[in-house]
Amino acid sequence: MNRQLLIISHGYLAEHFLNAAKMIVGDISNAESICMTHDMGLDQTLEKISDYFNIHKNEEILVLADLFGGTPFNAAVVAKKDRQDIEIITGVNLGMIIEYVTSQNLGLQEISDHLKEVGRNGVQGQMYDFDDDEIDF
Repeated sequence: MNRQLLIISHGYLAEHFLNAAKMIVGDISNAESICMTHDMGLDQTLEKISDYFNIHKNEEILVLADLFGGTPFNAAVVAKKDRQDIEIITGVNLGMIIEYVTSQNLGLQEISDHLKEVGRNGVQGQMYDFDDDEIDF
């Protein structure tokens, strides 16, 4: 079964995350973003996400949302209904999107679990200092 990646957020964060990931890994043909702009409420956000889910009704969908309990997340939960082929994860970060591209051979539940771990591990503090002479990017 084919799988789609949907990134959802407040503002244009989802769109910018997707563009940043494409800058690093190249085209991501099975990924889209839905951005809840300041002039949208729950109803419009729910409609956009529901339409996306209906278009991809014969595919698995992994949803990465920006904030647990936020309107985009809540709309995705409502739109999902009882579909078992949709997984929703909150707390999206760039590392999760990049890892998604390299882990598409995993099943939906496996990739969901894996990306949650990647997301948690991606939050780190500075581990060491660089000397000016050592910086080589």
